[in-house]
Amino acid sequence: MDLLTDNLLAMAMSYLEVEDLLACRLVCKRLARLAQHPDVWQDRSIEVHGGREMCPVLRLAPCALEISTYVSSLRSGPACRHADLRTTSCAAKGLTINVENCVPEHAAKAVQIINRQAALGRLRGVSLWLADVSAILDPLVLPEEGVDQIFGTLATTPGLGMIILRGNLGQGKRFPPGIGQRGTITPSLEIFHCDMVPWPDSFCDYLLAGHAATLVGVHLGYIPARTSAPLASTSTARLLAGMPNLHKLCCPLIPGLGEVAACESLRELELAVPTESNSHGALELLRRALQIRRLHLYFPRRPDGEVDDHELGAELIGELASSGRSQVQTLSIDVEDSYSQSLLVPHLAARLSSLPALRRLELRLLDPAPLVDAISPQTAPYLRSLHLLDNECPRRMCSHKFLHSRRLGALLSRNPLLHVEVQYATTDCLEGDEEDLYDEEDLYEKCNACQLDCHKELEGPAEGEDGEIVGVFAHPGGECPSPEDHDACGIWIHINDVQPVF
Repeated sequence: MDLLTDNLLAMAMSYLEVEDLLACRLVCKRLARLAQHPDVWQDRSIEVHGGREMCPVLRLAPCALEISTYVSSLRSGPACRHADLRTTSCAAKGLTINVENCVPEHAAKAVQIINRQAALGRLRGVSLWLADVSAILDPLVLPEEGVDQIFGTLATTPGLGMIILRGNLGQGKRFPPGIGQRGTITPSLEIFHCDMVPWPDSFCDYLLAGHAATLVGVHLGYIPARTSAPLASTSTARLLAGMPNLHKLCCPLIPGLGEVAACESLRELELAVPTESNSHGALELLRRALQIRRLHLYFPRRPDGEVDDHELGAELIGELASSGRSQVQTLSIDVEDSYSQSLLVPHLAARLSSLPALRRLELRLLDPAPLVDAISPQTAPYLRSLHLLDNECPRRMCSHKFLHSRRLGALLSRNPLLHVEVQYATTDCLEGDEEDLYDEEDLYEKCNACQLDCHKELEGPAEGEDGEIVGVFAHPGGECPSPEDHDACGIWIHINDVQPVF
């Protein structure tokens, strides 16, 4: 060991468990010193949730990749000064804080933790979950003072590259204008993610405006999409349109979304499509934004009893394909239930030929069969990858049965250059009529393919867990025209090695 340099030993020690690192201090002075080397700790995540067990860790660790903690009146304070994140000497690159009750006392503690990490000089990302337990007693009162402290600290902390805001402070509330705003911002932020109820529109616009020159990825409001509380301001879309480096945008159908087509740097777009939304801007965006290369359309599950009586999903696909000049190379469709599928899937199947650049298609659908049957060299000449993800609903497709299906064989026979990836999910596989769905005796009955008792190596590691992503191809081994497609998953099967049965 004397022949090894400190750097090599530190690299080896970086793979040890924390308990083993603590034990190294007792071996010799050299290992005790190296146990505090930054290279040993810089890629580790540390969870601090009270108790004495973290005292020796935080006393030893000079730095960490991420520190996560809770701020709550239900949790005891730090057991020693080393475990107090308001005074710690462990410098983290990322900080995650769950504020379980956003009252001024807890907000002040979260602010002190953020400020301490900022002072240590490594902090680049902050992720916060904000909640308000008092909302149960008074659902219309927002904890403004606590939120203002936290938002103001995020806005003024220098050098942050990422801010993630999540939480639920109660529906029916509103953030007052100007909350958390502390003057001019020095641009540094590259990733901004906000998914909160109520929606902090003025604060989000403040951050977007201040960091417009540096933002690369923006994720806005999937929670509002689920709770039927869409964004109301058109200023957000205007700010997004003017960002010179924005590469990826995730958002619901916000007002004025069509203006974002002017953002020339935009390459990836993810839209959450609730049943009631500002659809006109989204239709304009998909029609005009020829710079987009990856498009994800997400249709969240609707409240029980809500009926879909429009064709918004089909309209979005229609506008995307309307010019015949779309440059979308990857199209992803995620439908949480079947409410839009009956209109969307046939419409997409009919428009495939109008998407000339489409190379990869990702589907999470109840029944992808109509679309699978429509894929051919004539309808999708450049398509090289089809990815079928599991739809977690009682009538979902059994991927094992699809693997043995004549439909898959016919698809690859028509499209010999295509690579098909399937999320191997056989749990709760059902066989029988619709009326048998909730018959307890039939609930876990295996389908005909699963009764073959083959492909056990593809199943999940434990009962109830889905297995691997499995790829199927038809081209001769070693002669793949697009070998990069094989990097998407680790298990590949030639179609000739799968016996078609169904």
